[in-house]
Amino acid sequence: MTTPPALPTAGGCWNHDHVPSLVVPVVAPGQLSGTSQPTLQTGSILLRPWTAKDARAVVAAYQEPEIQRWHARSMTLTEAEQWIVDAGIAWAQESGVSWAVDLEGQLAGRMTLKFYLADAGAGVGYWTRQAARGQGVASQALLVATQWAFDHGIHRVQLEHSTQNPASCRVAAKARFAGEGIRRSAALHADGWHDMHLHGRVNKMQAELESERSPVTTAPGAD
Repeated sequence: MTTPPALPTAGGCWNHDHVPSLVVPVVAPGQLSGTSQPTLQTGSILLRPWTAKDARAVVAAYQEPEIQRWHARSMTLTEAEQWIVDAGIAWAQESGVSWAVDLEGQLAGRMTLKFYLADAGAGVGYWTRQAARGQGVASQALLVATQWAFDHGIHRVQLEHSTQNPASCRVAAKARFAGEGIRRSAALHADGWHDMHLHGRVNKMQAELESERSPVTTAPGAD
């Protein structure tokens, strides 16, 4: 048996950090983390930064069967406390933003955007606690978080969910995320590989501005 060659390490062809990009970043470094993480509100739903007091509620959330099923995680109190610390670190490092979603003073869910600022993109992660489901909490939180992202220079927000999770598909549709296709056998869950349904929204105002700057042209011979 031969040993396969090692993958290139940092500095090799997988890492372009050491060479200049020809694309000017849409979101300048420090633009987000230079301020405190915002609190957002839509109706009676509040998106706020996590605090240490949320740790026990996070543990309880990750004991709920549906959250365990689709996120393939459970948490101890120590792990939840570190998870909350990590959320603050992500904001400071501009790698993401995570909100506790409150409904009438109770933790109802989580809404997270993972940033890809070099491409002005964000990926969504969320869950809703059992007691708060069926009230539009996730879709409303997703709408307000997406609008915040667009207001701060993000060009595209996307999410994906298992094709066996129609509830998550309904959340995406209510938040005006268009279905874009299926990634076959793309995510490993506790019960095996799942096909994943991809949804996306694009900042239309920014897209229109870019279209005005760079009009569409037809390649020679394409007429």
